Amino acid sequence: MNIGHVTPANSNLFEELGIRDAINEELRVKLLVELNNWFQTSGLTQTQAAKIVGVAQPTFNNALKYHFEKFKVDRLLSMVGKTGQPFQLLFGEDAAQWKAQQKTKYQKSADASTLC
Repeated sequence: MNIGHVTPANSNLFEELGIRDAINEELRVKLLVELNNWFQTSGLTQTQAAKIVGVAQPTFNNALKYHFEKFKVDRLLSMVGKTGQPFQLLFGEDAAQWKAQQKTKYQKSADASTLC
């Protein structure tokens, strides 16, 4: 298998694909990731979670399916804010450093669990 190009971890995939307004697209995806992470750990049903974030259940389901084209940034910010969970959006080099730290943490915990 020959891979012609690999997008670096600290770059914007949408920008690399030549998509107009790439920063906005990346931001919407990152907000949907935050919303999905909250939901996955909340123990709530979609209906309960939708009520908390102030949308109908079908709209919340679209968010869970990463239909980012159906949401504006301000709406997603509002939804994520209503979860009450702290979140941080990182771009560029800061995002790459954070990903590397998370990978290291995961690797250390995986190594420790094999010792038990």
